[in-house]
Amino acid sequence: MVGCKYPRLCNFIQEIAEAWPGMKAITVDRPLEEIVRSTEKARFFENLGREGIESLTRKWLAHRDIDIEILKIPTLRLGYHDVLADPAGAVDGIIAFLGISPTTEQRAAAIAFVDPALHRIRAAVADTGDGA
Repeated sequence: MVGCKYPRLCNFIQEIAEAWPGMKAITVDRPLEEIVRSTEKARFFENLGREGIESLTRKWLAHRDIDIEILKIPTLRLGYHDVLADPAGAVDGIIAFLGISPTTEQRAAAIAFVDPALHRIRAAVADTGDGA
């Protein structure tokens, strides 16, 4: 089992599927304006500016979704804020989707891994009213 969180991998779904036949995908979907704000805050792709980051993000997400559909990869889609609001439910959904049997300690560690402080991006976007 392999897991990763790296946006550029959206460009390599076909290659990943070839390397790991029978793969399953789990996506965590988040509002675009929050992704852009988080990317800006982390100072990733500073040279692109807001519009460039938004364009690149849209491209990567579309590429991911098209490849997942074309390749018929089984996919569990989770909402970012749903994961933050109910980490135990998200973890249990992932466990069921993957058909795995983690220990009680592993399940608890996965739930504890979700950082409620990540709500700060949503609050910051809401405060500005424009996603900026």
